[in-house]
Amino acid sequence: MATLSPGQRQQSGVDRLSALPDELLVTILDGLDTRSALATTVLAKRWTHLPRLLSALEFRVTDMFPPPVYQQSPVFLEQYAPAVMARYNDAIDRFMEAAHADGSYIPQPGRRLRLEFFDPDEPAFVDRLIGTAVRSWGVEDLEVIVKPVAHHIAYFFPQHFLDDESAQLIRSLTLGGCSLLPPLHRYGKLTALVLQDISPSVPVAAYAGVFSRCPGLRSVHLRRCHPETDNNIPSVMEVDAPASGIIELVVYHCSFQAIRLLALPALERLECSGSPVSLAFGIIPRLAHVVLSLGFFILEGDPWDDRYDYTLDELLVAVNPAAVSVTDLVLRFTGTYRWVEPWLDGVTPFPVLRRLLMADVPSNWDVSWAYLLLEAAPSLEVLHVSVTPCAEDSPRDVDIMWRPSKYRHRHLKELVVVGFELTPTQACLVRLVMKTCKALRRVVLMKGGRIDDRGLGGGWEVVAPQENGWSDHEKVAAERAIKKVRYFKLYGHLFFA
Repeated sequence: MATLSPGQRQQSGVDRLSALPDELLVTILDGLDTRSALATTVLAKRWTHLPRLLSALEFRVTDMFPPPVYQQSPVFLEQYAPAVMARYNDAIDRFMEAAHADGSYIPQPGRRLRLEFFDPDEPAFVDRLIGTAVRSWGVEDLEVIVKPVAHHIAYFFPQHFLDDESAQLIRSLTLGGCSLLPPLHRYGKLTALVLQDISPSVPVAAYAGVFSRCPGLRSVHLRRCHPETDNNIPSVMEVDAPASGIIELVVYHCSFQAIRLLALPALERLECSGSPVSLAFGIIPRLAHVVLSLGFFILEGDPWDDRYDYTLDELLVAVNPAAVSVTDLVLRFTGTYRWVEPWLDGVTPFPVLRRLLMADVPSNWDVSWAYLLLEAAPSLEVLHVSVTPCAEDSPRDVDIMWRPSKYRHRHLKELVVVGFELTPTQACLVRLVMKTCKALRRVVLMKGGRIDDRGLGGGWEVVAPQENGWSDHEKVAAERAIKKVRYFKLYGHLFFA
């Protein structure tokens, strides 16, 4: 058989792309958004069945108009949302009709369906797609996100389209902007749950109930959930689920004023971000990795007073210290002023903590505050502190007046300060640690460098700068500032990077 030249192939109209096997074409289509993938059906009859094989389907209302339009004001979106949703519903209706005419979609276990839409006046189109996709198409990873607009109705997850058998098929569920949580006890095979931007009408007790209603649940993420409370009653999420198998919990910018983990025996990883929140630990014997990122900012012109201050033992409470097994901890406390008071009153919330990262400490704070955590973690072996520069006009924190103490830490071996500048408070931190820690073997001061967070459960890594930014004069000045204490047997273990 003669081989055609490129010119002959072009003239003969040979469709090499359509000649590829289905598996390879589907791999190509999976790299496209659903709208583009469905558009390929007009290329040739050969392509009409391929979308039935896609592993992921996405229907995003923002694809209905250019991004600059979607970025307009809420009033603008409210004006155009009904018309856009009408087009969105028409697209879903045509998609469902085509699937039905073609014998429905080929069931494919593990398929993912992602829906993003404005709160619809007529949710039947979306609801029917969800029900069909789960019952007949093998969708196990389901994401339903209601995009916010000024005109908000109320969207309820279409539980009536799923019988008990169908609900058992869902493995991963993400709900955003919904007005009611579905009866999660019906989802016996659910392993991952994400709730975000849920209506304030959902009470805090509903979130606490999530932990005990799904026996197979392993990961729970709560994002921007703000349940309403009456009469200024604090929003407290109390979790008491001794039979739970949840391994990972992430709470991101929610309005819970306190989270009490009384019993979560399988929990290994916890991350909490947002405004100050009190964490109380009960029976969590497997918890090893904790990331706590809290910020407290005062608007310009607002006065600062003692009512904004928190003590560490108010933020971290060990109901039963012997049952807390945290070995890796990331603390990120930020804000205009240092709002964490340097007192512990003898509390040791982390008795077996080995590695601690104080991340992004504002340089206008008294950086020596990190020294307080040595008493909170008597087994600590590694302390890393990352200092973030503040604007020159940032308000200066009041320096801590450290009292003379005979306290000695027996286990700390390494201190690393990233972003070190020769300020009195930073030098004070190094002096205090070198004086107190008998086992210290390595102190590294970095002018540059960075700390890379590997994510929840992955720890972190200190990345040294490519070039040493210290001049000989700066090294001498730093050594003199640190050597003001008598105890300085560690001189040979001090490094500049």
